Amino acid sequence: MADWDEEVSPTLLIVMDIADRVFGAIVSCPVQPSEHFYGTGDSCLLWRFIGDTSYTRQLQSWSWTGDNQLFVNASKESLAIGAGGGHYGLWLDADLNHGRSQRCATFDNENLAGHEDFIVQHVEAFGFRML
Repeated sequence: MADWDEEVSPTLLIVMDIADRVFGAIVSCPVQPSEHFYGTGDSCLLWRFIGDTSYTRQLQSWSWTGDNQLFVNASKESLAIGAGGGHYGLWLDADLNHGRSQRCATFDNENLAGHEDFIVQHVEAFGFRML
């Protein structure tokens, strides 16, 4: 997303782990490297699909609690969405191979992947141009 030129553009992040669980985040802005957390709580949330089969899955989501403003932090080492107390709502390593999901103060979410640590099978990010 380094070449994405929209400053005010929501981003949809979709992750599928090797257990075929699908989850992710919607963030209020493009994902860009930064030394600090950025974004806004107005349109930032974590989500996951729950259910055993694709036709019975339901969407579950967690929006901003108002407890902090730790929305997105991207660097060459990792991508973190939501944080607090040393925990990340969604964290991916630099190679986008390994991840972690924990309850965090930003969203007061449940674990997105069913296990705290997971291995990524697919990851996609979509930016939306606001007209």
